[in-house]
Amino acid sequence: MRRAMTVLAALAVAGATAVTAPTAAGAARGTLVVDGKQHEDPNGCYASTRNPLTVTNFTDRLAYVYDDDKCEGSMVGFVQQGGTASFPFGSSVQVD
Repeated sequence: MRRAMTVLAALAVAGATAVTAPTAAGAARGTLVVDGKQHEDPNGCYASTRNPLTVTNFTDRLAYVYDDDKCEGSMVGFVQQGGTASFPFGSSVQVD
């Protein structure tokens, strides 16, 4: 009986890990659309060459928009979860 409980506990832990581990550590869950290009479970910085920059945020986190192409300049705005916005001075988007 004791061995059966140990096996069941191990299976429960393995099942819980399989359900919660599909995305990389730190990645947002969902889809980020930057100028029409979809990014699944985004993490990091996404540069754009279009003007205005258009962002649709279907993730579980905020998307921050910057005025340079490396997400290091001045933040010019953000897009909330479920939102869409255009930024005439945006050059990159970051989701962490």
